[in-house]
Amino acid sequence: MRAQVTVFIIIGILVIIAFGITVYVGSAVRENIESKPTQQRLEQAGVQPIVDYVSTCLSLASQDALSLAARQGGLIYELQGGVAKDFTEGEGVIFTKYSDDVFGVIDVPFLIRPPSGNVGQLFFAQPPRYPFDSFPYTGDGLLFTGYYGVSDLPSLYKTTPDGVPVAGSMQESVEKYVQKKVVECADFKSFLDKDYRVTQGSPVASLLFASKQEQFAGEQFVTMELKWPLEVRTPGGDSSIVEEFAVRIPVRLAAMYYMVKKIVDTDVTDISYVPDSEGQFVVTKLPFGSDSFISVSDQQSIVGGKPFEFRVLRKNRIPALWRIDTAPLEQVEFHVTPEGRGAVVRAQGDTLHINDPCQEAGVQNPFLLELNASDADEDAVVFDVHVPGGSDGQIPRDAVGIDFSVTVLVKDAANLSRESFDSQEIPLRVALCEVR
Repeated sequence: MRAQVTVFIIIGILVIIAFGITVYVGSAVRENIESKPTQQRLEQAGVQPIVDYVSTCLSLASQDALSLAARQGGLIYELQGGVAKDFTEGEGVIFTKYSDDVFGVIDVPFLIRPPSGNVGQLFFAQPPRYPFDSFPYTGDGLLFTGYYGVSDLPSLYKTTPDGVPVAGSMQESVEKYVQKKVVECADFKSFLDKDYRVTQGSPVASLLFASKQEQFAGEQFVTMELKWPLEVRTPGGDSSIVEEFAVRIPVRLAAMYYMVKKIVDTDVTDISYVPDSEGQFVVTKLPFGSDSFISVSDQQSIVGGKPFEFRVLRKNRIPALWRIDTAPLEQVEFHVTPEGRGAVVRAQGDTLHINDPCQEAGVQNPFLLELNASDADEDAVVFDVHVPGGSDGQIPRDAVGIDFSVTVLVKDAANLSRESFDSQEIPLRVALCEVR
């Protein structure tokens, strides 16, 4: 009896499985059948070649738009078909000319610029108080976060979550560019010889992609929809209207943008930050004169057969000199001989050297002070010393008996005046001596 029950249970399970398979197959077949009517109708109407032609142009224009915007810091200019205002002045300050391997000479904006103006009495944009007087020392230790630049990264979305329009967004620029380029691409001249006649309406492109943070992790592509009314008269004399086109591009646009935003926001607020690769995003620093690009490429996003790349152009920012502790100098005298040979003050590597011609007992010679600095652009830095009235770093004869200071400054590769770099005055007590 128990064996019979077991057999009936097994048979019942098999029946349920068979029913499930039948339902699934029927559903799959129905979905497959339902996905074909539109294409079949287009083929029957003889307009499928036109649809394929426009779709190809839409795909090419969409890929160009995404790539161009990403290489221009999220912008496409009005003259190019986008919405960003064209630059008429400010080259080298707010933008630069760049020879791109795909698009030729383009205008690339500085998405990261040096700080401008002060933040109350907390942070200062100009030396010698840049970034703050005791940098990086505070009563609680070391502080590297603060005001180290201005972000000009444009908005990604053309509206806020509340539906308020946002001017100059990357989304709107891409859409406008696609509208323009699709019309230029699809001129339909090649169809005239085949007896097709196409009457065009006005195209409207819509870029669809992840809009909520919880969608970013699963993002795989963007969709470019184009509503472009086309009245098509076929060689057979029939007329049809087609107007809806769409393509998918394998680009994680929102994920890329917010990776870039994270880099930019951190870079302008933390002088110790070094941009680095993360997950599938490969981050590389590319020198550009004294300025630099941060290249962010996504190995999961492909445009034109290559990983999708977003470039952030940074205007060079001066390095910040760490506050030098001058307390050890308060009880030390340096000297000038009667012949005028003064102590020599030089920066050697990351140390300030003061070589005195008249060494005092118990005082190290050369006298050494440690030097340090931070650079927001990760540039190599060098230290220098300016000795007023002296040559070759020698303290001059007229420094004896007066309030005398040398200036220690930190430089990067930028071709700037001495006054443009961060510095600190180092007071020295200077006396006359005789060589024994």
